[in-house]
Formats: sequence, structure tokens, C-alpha cells
Amino acid sequence: MTDTDYQSTLQIGGYSKAYLRSPNEPMKRLPLIDDSIFWRVSVSGVAFGDLSQAVSFSNTGILDTGTSTIMVPASEYNNIMTALLANVTYFYRGGVYYAPCDPATTGYASLFINLSGYLFEVPSSAYVDYMAGYQYCVLSIYPNHDETWILGDTFLKNYYSVWDHANS
Repeated sequence: MTDTDYQSTLQIGGYSKAYLRSPNEPMKRLPLIDDSIFWRVSVSGVAFGDLSQAVSFSNTGILDTGTSTIMVPASEYNNIMTALLANVTYFYRGGVYYAPCDPATTGYASLFINLSGYLFEVPSSAYVDYMAGYQYCVLSIYPNHDETWILGDTFLKNYYSVWDHANS
């Protein structure tokens, strides 16, 4: 899933600390709310850019390897996208936000998602789908028409995830 020089890895039956950004730092454990069908966790807010602007709420999120994007509850979507793109010239058409494709364009903020009390960063390089030769790119953050966050590949590709069903 990665777009860097590193390759993605799937390990079954364990994990390797060699893949952690900070091998001496303990992994963050996210307790599951319900693991009957999905890996569902608590989503309690978001912050933007330099973390000076934050929004708190109480929702659940699904960590979903079968979804390519991030899906935000429709009731929060426009406010989150407006704050996230505050320093970018963008337009909104057909339920989708578009912004300049030039990777050198400044103003894109990181999105920080609060999961179980931990802030997880989604850098603009993860949510801006750069398309060579196009003036505007699609942003990989869309509205979800229920009140659940769906954190797919746009989120997951930034982290080394260990799925531990036995310990929820």
C-alpha cells in the first residue's frame, strides 16, 4: 500500500519490531469496541496542521483494509474538510473536494485522528491523490452517510498495524 521506497509487508503469526518507526517505544493498543464483524475503535476527535485547531466528538471508526479511502460521518464532513483545506485553493463538486495537484503547492495540512486517546497523523501525501498532468486532484476523504468513520488504506498505509483478535 505504500507509495515510498519501502515495500509493504504481511506477516502472519507475529510481528517484527524492525518495522516500527521507534522500536523502543511501546506500540499503541486500541481497544476494540466490537469485533464481531469489523475492527471497531473509538474516534473522539480530529485536529489539523499544527494541532492548534481541534474538534471533539464521540464516534466509532472501523479499521478497514477493504476500503481505499477515509470515510467521515456526513454530519462532520464539510466542517472537517473546510478546516483541513483552510490554506489551499480548492473546489467542491458532486460531493468531492478537489485541490491543486502540484506536490510543491504549500498549504496542505495534516489530519490528526484521535483514536482511543492517541493522535494518529494522516499527512497530505496520504490523502491527496496526485495525478501527473492534471491541474486538480481528488482528495481521498469522502462522506459516509452514517455516523461511522471508515479508516481505510489512506489511513492504514501510514502505520504498522498488528491485528490481535485474541486480545481484542
